[in-house]
Amino acid sequence: MRTKIILSILIVSLISSSVYVSTTHAAGPYRDYNTFIAAFKNLANAYPTLASYESIGKTVEGRDILMFKIGNPNGGKVLFDGAIHGWESLGGELLYLYAKWLLTSNDSFANRILTRDYTLIIPAPNTDGYNRWRVNANNVDLNRNFATNWENAGSTDPTSEWYRGPAPLSEPESQTLVKVFQEYKPRFYVNLHAGDGIYYGGSYYGNRTYYSSVVTKINSLSKERGVTAFSYLGQFSGAGYAISDAARLGITSFLMELSGQTYPTLSEIEQNILPRFIPFATILSQESETKDLLEDNFETGNFNTWTGTSNTLGESTTIGNKFPRQGSKSATFKSNGNSGFEGAFCYRAISPSSELYARGYFLVTSPGIVENNDRFFFILLKANGNGIAYAGWRKTQGTIKWNLIIRDGNGWISVFSSESPSMNQWYCIELHWVNSATNGIGELYVNNQLACSIRNANTTAFGPADQACFGLAELYNCGPTQVYCDACKISKTDITSPPEWDLNLDGSINALDLVIASNAHGSALGSPDWDPRADLNADETVNILDLVTVASHLEE
Repeated sequence: MRTKIILSILIVSLISSSVYVSTTHAAGPYRDYNTFIAAFKNLANAYPTLASYESIGKTVEGRDILMFKIGNPNGGKVLFDGAIHGWESLGGELLYLYAKWLLTSNDSFANRILTRDYTLIIPAPNTDGYNRWRVNANNVDLNRNFATNWENAGSTDPTSEWYRGPAPLSEPESQTLVKVFQEYKPRFYVNLHAGDGIYYGGSYYGNRTYYSSVVTKINSLSKERGVTAFSYLGQFSGAGYAISDAARLGITSFLMELSGQTYPTLSEIEQNILPRFIPFATILSQESETKDLLEDNFETGNFNTWTGTSNTLGESTTIGNKFPRQGSKSATFKSNGNSGFEGAFCYRAISPSSELYARGYFLVTSPGIVENNDRFFFILLKANGNGIAYAGWRKTQGTIKWNLIIRDGNGWISVFSSESPSMNQWYCIELHWVNSATNGIGELYVNNQLACSIRNANTTAFGPADQACFGLAELYNCGPTQVYCDACKISKTDITSPPEWDLNLDGSINALDLVIASNAHGSALGSPDWDPRADLNADETVNILDLVTVASHLEE
């Protein structure tokens, strides 16, 4: 046991050091570049709706560096590359087999990745040297040519196989990778190697706690799938490493070694290495999935999904079964209108976010707005306890309008919609906010249409958003007010809102929506069978026009 510990420490020390120790070896027993890349293209061409490829740059000798893109372009991004050292073409062959598994296996994990993620694969950054030699055509070790700590990387000897190059990022291949990091901003980046063992490690510049969490999940899934997980050797310092530059850009990055000095055959890669690689890649993909920070339609009957609720004296926040927009329940927020400033809302604390989307469905049965400048807000975003973005109703020049307000430096910007809202109608309200010193954004969408917007603002005064409030987040000088709220969502990425004629918000317009409209047909506001979901033209009656609207969109 003691010998194994000492050996592990030595391995970590060698890999983490800027002095790379290795025994020179020949290229692997694999396909030449043209044969290999033709097979990869054929695989992608066979699945045109799921896969594509493009040239992302040129090598020293003018060859295209290809990147394959597989899955959902709007999903979470994971970037893999192989053969940054040309003769370590085992990485390219493994990535081909992984792409084949994604596209052809029908494995439930593969299908989930195809649906929820965008897998980016650069099989041969060192295209000139693929399966031929280690360095690029300028004799530069590309994985010692990146900017982070470059002055301590590799060798200064131009004849050495570990030559770091005349300057950081001097080579077109390393420049291309950095361009991909910056343009695609993947959640994870994996840099594949071969020849020095079977293990992997994270970048020294990444979050240690998060790396540990990801590794634990990889180990668990490996056990579940009946394979031995790759050994994890901690975080590598990586002078001049690609993973170091990626991590400095906020990308969680791994370097992985796939074999010792003896390369496995193609069949051995497929039978022995691919099964161990799949859990590793799967967890990274799952971690990359676009995740909503909150989604709640109040069906639990409580606010446990939220951080809490807040009410000023005389106001209330409850959940009931009157006027649900989705399911059988909705939240109700009431104010008694007895003071100048009031509030009744639920709120959620979130991880600090430089961009945030908050969406909910709201129905106003009593607005309490009488005079100009009376106002209340359905959605409020906060940063460090301060309001930074508001979406609601406000009376201006004698008319109630949609109102968007955002913090701009030391002041505020307030804009209004051209259209006026109505009572007793469900509205889908979405507030979008971006934190920037010069390109800050505030946008208010109503029923998927942009109602008002603010751009090129300084939204950095209080930092990134860390809380979202829903309900009657703030009221000013209003009389008694009552609002229903349902189907709330908070996300760091764009939220696609169902169309208004999807009455039960199940993602399709079908017979169930027509049943809702039919059951309410002939009713008017105040009737026992009144259902505001079915009043699509907001005339406070459910008539044939509403039924025709739903029927005309069936199966969309």
